[in-house]
Amino acid sequence: ILNIGSVSGIRATTYADAYSASKAAVHMLTRSLAKGYARDGIRVNCICPAHIDTRIMDTTIDFFNSIGVKSDRAKIDSLYPLGRRGMPEDVASLAVFLVSEQSSWMTGSLIVLDGGATA
Repeated sequence: ILNIGSVSGIRATTYADAYSASKAAVHMLTRSLAKGYARDGIRVNCICPAHIDTRIMDTTIDFFNSIGVKSDRAKIDSLYPLGRRGMPEDVASLAVFLVSEQSSWMTGSLIVLDGGATA
């Protein structure tokens, strides 16, 4: 089982109270299910991405601009030590690994995918 959480469920995110709480719940669900089903050979892990360049990023940018906080993709890129936002392919590559036999000794893991932002 592979869940999608968020960095917002690990650290506080301004203006994202409900979103952050719901993603934190996904994280705890991941860990609980992992413990409960490990003996049955079922692994449960969670990818916790930061900003990924999808339609939700457009919504986020629009929201911040609407409340007077200048936002665009360049500003988002500047938040990350690696100098760029995440791409869907970054998440997909990690997902492929997590559902493969190469990760067979991983369960209950929350894998942060954030370009170094929480380092």
